[in-house]
Amino acid sequence: MTARPAVRLAGRVACGDRVSAPRGDCSAALVDQATAAVLSVTGVQAVRELRLRWIGHTLRAEVDVTVSSDLSQAEAHDIAHDVQARLLDRVRRLTAATVHPSPAGSR
Repeated sequence: MTARPAVRLAGRVACGDRVSAPRGDCSAALVDQATAAVLSVTGVQAVRELRLRWIGHTLRAEVDVTVSSDLSQAEAHDIAHDVQARLLDRVRRLTAATVHPSPAGSR
């Protein structure tokens, strides 16, 4: 059995390609929980994209966040690490998160 990853794009939840998932499909509540965790990190202005995927009995996340364009690369990197730690702490069964900080105004 396979399940669709949950994806947040510009405030919408969508389902994309399917991957192995004994725990079920994408869940808007789970995406909302992860989004709230990301937005609670100081320095994050917005969630540009959020993908959650079940891999076996665990979740993995891919996140693109908007940060100030005035930040140094090191500061943006630190925010990305803070986002990763917050997600791992607040989303049950999440075992890995890849976070990409994008400067405000970029495509």
